[in-house]
Amino acid sequence: MLAFGVNFNLYYMILVRQVKKALRDEELRWYLLTVLAAVVLICINIYKRYDSASQLICDAFFTVSSVITTTGYATADFGSWPVLSQTVLLLLMFFGACAGSTGGGLKISRVGILVKSAIAELRKSKDPNMVVRTQFNSRPLAETEIHAIIRYFVVYVAVFILLLLLVCLDETDFLTAFSAVAGTYNNIGPGLGMAGPMYSFAAFSPFSKIVLSFGMITGRLELFPVLVLFLPSTWRKRG
Repeated sequence: MLAFGVNFNLYYMILVRQVKKALRDEELRWYLLTVLAAVVLICINIYKRYDSASQLICDAFFTVSSVITTTGYATADFGSWPVLSQTVLLLLMFFGACAGSTGGGLKISRVGILVKSAIAELRKSKDPNMVVRTQFNSRPLAETEIHAIIRYFVVYVAVFILLLLLVCLDETDFLTAFSAVAGTYNNIGPGLGMAGPMYSFAAFSPFSKIVLSFGMITGRLELFPVLVLFLPSTWRKRG
């Protein structure tokens, strides 16, 4: 699962014997460190539930790998885990895997650039005359690139909120509604609550299922190709 959450361009680099360049990829480091941090946090949070350390690590590692790569498999009922572990998994649902992989979600590279640009803005606010350039993979990013990612993030959040509000028309449990939208919009599969790994989406109303189905399609196609269909100019006849 983790292997196919890696940017496929890195495998090409390895094939052409640019192994060191592939291993220096910043998104890969963010990806692996995120997985490691999530596994450690969850293990610390749930270790009292396990008698076997190997089973504990296995369940935490498998669950984190499944969620961040939007694979959708489960070997443990993470819906019954403590709130901290559930929160970590919810965050991973939004993070997703690397760009250029089979995973869904925001993508680790976008998350990394958003974090770096936020830090840069904080540094600028301390000293308005300071020139701070946001870099990713040792390459300075143009303002247009950063703004494009910020615009994507704003649209991503706006669509998520819209889907959540629509599902909340029928669902009374906020955790179930929120995680169901997160799980489908990011193409994870299971969520939490009644959408958890030990349950299914069968109990959702037909309206909610249609909304969640739209969320799956929109999330899989990276938003804009679907949303552009709703622009009047798309259907307007051109001379």
